[in-house]
Amino acid sequence: MKRSRLSRDILIILILTVITIFLWIGLEVVHILQNKDVPKVLQEQLEPLDPKIDTEVLNNLSAKNNYTKEDLPVNQKEILTPTPSPSI
Repeated sequence: MKRSRLSRDILIILILTVITIFLWIGLEVVHILQNKDVPKVLQEQLEPLDPKIDTEVLNNLSAKNNYTKEDLPVNQKEILTPTPSPSI
């Protein structure tokens, strides 16, 4: 009697689990099919790239200056200089 009751309970749990899985999958499919809008950012990323290399931009990159701490104004040095944190 006890074995029959246990197998019946397991069967009910299995059936409810399968129903839940199918419902979940179905709702996800409906959600995906209804949400067809492509975000604007993604649309911009999907645009094809220009195959020509802009050499002017490359030349500008190589002409950029590299600055040291001495080249920066005084207030910039203070920003870049690490300050010690207080010990607890």
